[in-house]
Amino acid sequence: MMKPWWLASALLLANVSAAQGPKALREEFRNPSLRYRMNVNRHSVPREERAQDSMIRWILDNGYRGMATNVNPDDYLRSDDELAVFNRFVHAAKKQGLDLWLYDERSYPSGMAHTYVLEGHPEWEAEGLLFRDLLRRMEQSGVVDAVGTKDNGVRLNPSLYVLRRTAMPAILVELAYLTNGNDALKLRDEQPAFARGIYNGILSYFGFAPQ
Repeated sequence: MMKPWWLASALLLANVSAAQGPKALREEFRNPSLRYRMNVNRHSVPREERAQDSMIRWILDNGYRGMATNVNPDDYLRSDDELAVFNRFVHAAKKQGLDLWLYDERSYPSGMAHTYVLEGHPEWEAEGLLFRDLLRRMEQSGVVDAVGTKDNGVRLNPSLYVLRRTAMPAILVELAYLTNGNDALKLRDEQPAFARGIYNGILSYFGFAPQ
């Protein structure tokens, strides 16, 4: 049978642990560990080793978990020198514990290794539908007016997986960019305005007055 003082001690320790739980959670939210931080996007990496190490240090010092990047665009994927530069950066970044997303992009569209995948096989190119006027109205009379972000125009990019592997017509709206400080604040603080902007853009497309 457990003695009373043992029971009291166990209850006291349990209460202390419970009290520390929310505090530890708040601290983890305020200063998250590396695995919970977001990645920054960079379309190329420096060629010099010292500059690469400086970029890695900048990523860590600014609180990012890692980065999404691709091979430098010069002689894309066919230059042994550029592949060696990229290989060195990847290994140096992983050594410092960075999370890396390596992807295929030499401007738009993505996913075709520039144009190499389609060489000799143009029939492999994905097909898609683009509601250009709808997107334009969503940007100009919707999100841009509602939130004040930059109008980056409309791009045709049927190679994107989220657009081509759908059971119905689809569009992709890029509201803003986390790598832009002002945009990041808008995404954090003005989410209802973004939603209202998309809604008003759709209304405009179908001839209804914005709400």
